[in-house]
Amino acid sequence: KTYSVNGGSAQDTYNLPGVGLQVSGIAAIGQVVYLADAASNSVKKAAIPVPTTVITQEPKAMTDDGTDLYIVVEASPLDYIMKVNSAGEFVTAFGDNGAVTVPADGVEGLEFFNDNLYALIMGPDPCPPECGMGSQAKGVVYKLDKDTGAEISNFNLPTPCMGGIPCYKG
Repeated sequence: KTYSVNGGSAQDTYNLPGVGLQVSGIAAIGQVVYLADAASNSVKKAAIPVPTTVITQEPKAMTDDGTDLYIVVEASPLDYIMKVNSAGEFVTAFGDNGAVTVPADGVEGLEFFNDNLYALIMGPDPCPPECGMGSQAKGVVYKLDKDTGAEISNFNLPTPCMGGIPCYKG
């Protein structure tokens, strides 16, 4: 949400006790937050700390496109997909020197189909709307560009009912 100044009078001004700021506007661009400070008539800049990335050598999933291999490795905060040719070299045109981060953590499967990659991510089902149904896993499939690793689209899998069987209505 961005707050602004209208006709010289501040709207939605917030005081931050102990900091000495009277915030009259805020905006974020990438990893940087900008605060408009009415007390000093200035704009303050603050960097949002980025978590340290840790990439392991633990493979989680793998597929191929008939020429190259796509290997998912465990990483934090997000898993990585590495594209490797048959000689074992990174295909550096893929992502950042042969690797891309997956849109979400917890990759459980990777498949090549119809000239695209599909990554399956399983995670806990949020409560609500399905509270009280026990611990359930929610699946999301991400369709990725095989050449760049960019996300094309995604879709949710049906939430399983008791016993792990998908619930279908109708």
